[in-house]
Amino acid sequence: MESNEQTQAAQAYLARSLDELLVELESYKEEPGRLMRSGATRGLGSLWNSLQPSLRQKICVEWNWCERRQDYTFQNQETLAIVLAEILSNRFMPQNAPVVLLASIMVKLGLDKFCDCGKVPSAAAGAT
Repeated sequence: MESNEQTQAAQAYLARSLDELLVELESYKEEPGRLMRSGATRGLGSLWNSLQPSLRQKICVEWNWCERRQDYTFQNQETLAIVLAEILSNRFMPQNAPVVLLASIMVKLGLDKFCDCGKVPSAAAGAT
């Protein structure tokens, strides 16, 4: 996906609710003998749940989000979603789900929570 296309996709996904993104993700779930219709809600989150271990490995462990999160660049959700999509595009993702969709879900959930990072020490914490 071209950078401009990724930017537009990230903007569109981030403008939607987390529930809408999870519903769309489920539309990529392959079930033997039938195709899921777009917007189907049966088993909502099951595809997301199956992808979480590999996403955590790639983003939280290999890319080390908990250390990188203090980089000011990642304060912008759109920029963060695009960077995550680029990282994920270098790895085969099952179900052919768009990596920008997966990245947007992670941003909407909050990467600190997704990666179980804990609190970020702030410079203001020591000032009174």
